[in-house]
Amino acid sequence: MKGRIALVAALCFGCGAPRSQLRKAEGYLADGRSGAAVRAYEKVLERKPGMPEALLGISRAWIADDKPEQAIVPAQVASELGQEGAREALGQALILTGRGADAVAPLQGARKDEKKPSADLLLLLAEATLASGDVAGATGIAEEALQNGGGAAAQATAAWLHARGGNCERGLSLAARSLTTALSEPEVQAEAAAVFRLCGDAERAKGAASAARTLQAAGREPWQREAARFSKGGDNEGAARRLSRLRAVWPEDGHVAMDLGSVWAALNENARAAFELDQSLRLAPLAAGQSTGGVQVVNRSADHMDKAQRDAAWRDVQLRLAKVRGNLGDLEGAAKALEAVARQEVDDAEQWVEAAQAWLRAGKADEAAKAAVAAVSLKPRSAPMQALASTVYGRAGDVARAVGHGRMAWELEPGNADYALNLTDLYRQRGETREARRVLEETLSRGSTDPRLRAALQKLDPAP
Repeated sequence: MKGRIALVAALCFGCGAPRSQLRKAEGYLADGRSGAAVRAYEKVLERKPGMPEALLGISRAWIADDKPEQAIVPAQVASELGQEGAREALGQALILTGRGADAVAPLQGARKDEKKPSADLLLLLAEATLASGDVAGATGIAEEALQNGGGAAAQATAAWLHARGGNCERGLSLAARSLTTALSEPEVQAEAAAVFRLCGDAERAKGAASAARTLQAAGREPWQREAARFSKGGDNEGAARRLSRLRAVWPEDGHVAMDLGSVWAALNENARAAFELDQSLRLAPLAAGQSTGGVQVVNRSADHMDKAQRDAAWRDVQLRLAKVRGNLGDLEGAAKALEAVARQEVDDAEQWVEAAQAWLRAGKADEAAKAAVAAVSLKPRSAPMQALASTVYGRAGDVARAVGHGRMAWELEPGNADYALNLTDLYRQRGETREARRVLEETLSRGSTDPRLRAALQKLDPAP
C-alpha cells in the first residue's frame, strides 16, 4: 500500500511540476524578463519535450529576447501540434529573420481561424505581404488593422505603406496621427519621420526624428541589428522600411545611407538609390577620404573604418551609382562614377576601359578617348586596349590617332578579323586603298575564314 501511495505521489509530481514551471515561465515573459522565461520554458521542455504550450511560450520568449531565429523551430512544432497562437508566433519569427514571404501562408491560416482577426495579426500579415512584393495588398491589410483598433502601430504601418505606394497624402495624414497617438513610442515616431522624409516634408521629419532619438534610449544598435537581419534574410522591403527609420533619425550616418541606397537599388527604386548613395559619399565615414554597401546590410557597432575599408566601400558605392544612374538614363553621370573608380584604381586598365565605354554610351567621344589612352598606357601591348582607343578616336573624328591605335591592335593580333576590318575602314576613309587591301589580304593569309574579309576586299577598287 505504501508503495502504491508513493508511486501516485510521484506521478502527480511529474504531472504538476511542468505546469507549475510553465506558469512561472509565463510570469517571467509577462514581466519582460525574456531571458529568465527562456530558461524556465527549457526546464518545462526537459520534462515534457512535446508540450505545445511550452513550445509556443519559448518561441515567444526567444522573440522577446531578440533572437527570432531560435523561435522558428519551436513555433513550427507547436503549429503542427495545433497549438492556438503558434502560427502567429511562427509568422512573426519568420518576418523578423527576413523571411517574411514565407510567413504569408501561416499568417493567412491564422487569419482564417478568426472571425475578426486581431489588429496585431493583421499587421504581421501586412508585413509579410509587403515582403512578398505586394505593396497594394499589404496596404489594404494595414487599413483593415486600423479598422480593427490597431492604434498607433497600425497608423504607422499604414502610413509607410501608403507612402511606399506613392500615396503621400494618405501617408502623411496617418503619420501625423500616429505621432499624437504614441508620444512615448520611439519606433512609431521614427516611422513617422521616415514617412515625412520619403514624402518630402523635411520640417516634420526633423521634429519626429528628434523625438524618436530622444526616446530610443538604447541608441541605434538594436535597430541596425534588426535591419541587418531583414537584409540578410532577403527581405529588401522590410530592410528598406527599417533603414528608412534609421536614415531619418540619424541623418549623419553614412553607413545607413550606403545600405539604404543599396537596398533601394535591389528594389529597382533607382532614383531613391541614386540619392542615398550620392549622399553617403558626402557623409562620414566616406567623406573622410575615399570610401558598404552590398545588398546584405552589415551590422556595425562603430563608425570606424580604416583607409582600406573606406576605399573599398567608396569604390562599391561609385559602382552602384554608375549602375543606377545608367538605369535612370543618366549616362554621363554613370560615366563620371566609373571614371572616379578608375582614377582611384590608377593601375586598373580594365576599369579605364569601362569608363571609356561608358563615355562612348554617353556620346562624349573626347572623354572616352582620354579614358582609352589611360587604359592603353597601362597595357600598351594589349590588342583590345589598342582597338578600344582606335574606336573612340574614330568616334571623336581624329582619324590619324584612330589609325595609329588600330594598326597597333592589328599588328598585335594580325589574324583578328575585327581589328583588320576596323583598320581597313580607317584606311579607306583616308583614301589609302592599297594599305586597306594589304591588311585584308594578310589577315586572310593567316588563316582567317571570316566571310566579311572577302566581302570587304571585293568592295575595294581593283588592284593596280
